[in-house]
Amino acid sequence: MRKRDLIGGALSSGGAAILFVLAARTRAPQRRFTGTSKTGSLDEALAKAIASAARSAGHPDALVSWRLDSVSGRSGGIAGFREVKVVIEASVD
Repeated sequence: MRKRDLIGGALSSGGAAILFVLAARTRAPQRRFTGTSKTGSLDEALAKAIASAARSAGHPDALVSWRLDSVSGRSGGIAGFREVKVVIEASVD
């Protein structure tokens, strides 16, 4: 649904729809954050990505809403890699 359609619907539908449109416009934008674990822990990598998103808010009471975008990693080799990397898309309020 395009913004123009929402605005037109809001104008013809009354107060409740207008409130919906205003709420949709004030939602925090999605940004990408990464987290990496050198020990192969998916939990650790995800926790680091979420913590990175929370720090970006600049205040200690941030609400982070996130979605897992990707998981990747490296394992083995002469260096004995055990890396897990996650990327999340998050909005921070």
